[in-house]
Amino acid sequence: GPGAYSALDLLERVARGDRPDFGRRVLVIGGGNTAMDAARTARRLTGAPATVVYRRTRAEMPCTEEELEDLLAEGNALVELTSPLRVIRHDGRVTALECRRNRLGEPGADGRRQPVPVPGSEFQIGAVSVIHAVGQKPALHFMKGSQVVRGKGGAISIDPATGLTACPAVYAGGDAVRGPATVIQACAD
Repeated sequence: GPGAYSALDLLERVARGDRPDFGRRVLVIGGGNTAMDAARTARRLTGAPATVVYRRTRAEMPCTEEELEDLLAEGNALVELTSPLRVIRHDGRVTALECRRNRLGEPGADGRRQPVPVPGSEFQIGAVSVIHAVGQKPALHFMKGSQVVRGKGGAISIDPATGLTACPAVYAGGDAVRGPATVIQACAD
């Protein structure tokens, strides 16, 4: 609904010249490079700092250190150890994001410490707009029924030396193989 945006859709709209009306209290949910781009874009469009809400700490963020430093250098804020629960609306408009505090638990499969909810720690952060920038994954549904093999986490399995999939003459690279990374890494693949 109004005031809730997908980061990738939003960034595409802005790149085409659209100037969404965010209001002056923008929250961005996520910790990757896309979240940093969305927050910095919102800052430029509104003239007011955006706030990034992330469920772990700065040390576990998947964004590059440079992206995070640039986010903070531009005057934006980072709220760590915070998981969003729901967007709160009044008369159809976003008014806040209900959140819960976390603590860090044991490392997960990716080596990053997992967020553990702190019971009874719910709180709200006022907002006019919320940008969702988590869990972007390649759309690989078109491969269903093909000879291309998918491995752990749904990534396309390849020969790492050549990029060749199990399907003759079909090569793969980028996020569909390595997971979320940079455009430069995808081009290199």
